[in-house]
Amino acid sequence: TYFVKRIQRYLAGKGKTLIGWDEILEGGIDRSAIIEVWRGDAEGAKALANGNKIISAGPFYLDSSLGSLTLEKVYNTEIVPAAYAPYRGQVLGAEAPLWTERVTPANAETLLYPRLVALAEIAWNAGKRDYPEFLRRLRTHYRRLEQWQVGYGPEDRNVADLRLAWNPSEHNWRVWAERGFADLQLRYTTDGSDPTPASPGFTDSLALSQAVQLKIAPFRGARAYAEPREFTMVSHKGVGKPIAYSSQPNQNYGQAGEQVLADGLLGGESHADGLWTGWNG
Repeated sequence: TYFVKRIQRYLAGKGKTLIGWDEILEGGIDRSAIIEVWRGDAEGAKALANGNKIISAGPFYLDSSLGSLTLEKVYNTEIVPAAYAPYRGQVLGAEAPLWTERVTPANAETLLYPRLVALAEIAWNAGKRDYPEFLRRLRTHYRRLEQWQVGYGPEDRNVADLRLAWNPSEHNWRVWAERGFADLQLRYTTDGSDPTPASPGFTDSLALSQAVQLKIAPFRGARAYAEPREFTMVSHKGVGKPIAYSSQPNQNYGQAGEQVLADGLLGGESHADGLWTGWNG
């Protein structure tokens, strides 16, 4: 609080206005500060009641997956929700953060577009919303994005969801894929190199009879729409065998724990990649 207030005074002395995330409300903040609201409407209402102007950021985190924050959800989100209605004049507008922990040059445009088009529509157009009519106009805008070579993403699903698992009925590994575009090809390599437009491809399923260093990347034409996803496969005597635990694994890791240690796959860098298991207590 001391630091924030000191910086606010310094900026005011330069004729500038402090803008800060809504945490700065916790120690008490002068009403002249502008608050970026990301932790929900309650924080926004608190800032408005304090007399602050706000920017609505929480509903528009474009680093969120396309499947969870769909185009329609962005379009139908109210920048001035009911809780803000008495203070409408203090709401400056909206902001779309794109935090880059999981963003690369390959997938940045798929996360930005077309969701940023929907945000522009609702932020600058105060008229009645009509999602089907917006989609009709968006079809024309897609042609413009294609001319500009913008790698826009799907409207309501991820570019590609991949699941690799041991297939006991066939005694091999199999990749199952859900694709966000009908013309999307999943290119792969088995030697650890990055896939290229010339690499072999598949659409919905791929069977592998031997343990390999597998990399898969989604392509539309010659353009990669994400960094390659890597799977390290290991053949050992436990692959596909039943496992019994005296204490059940925690289910928050994404897959049934009894499968993970016998699937012949090494865990990646993230404990949430579905390839790890763990216990509490």
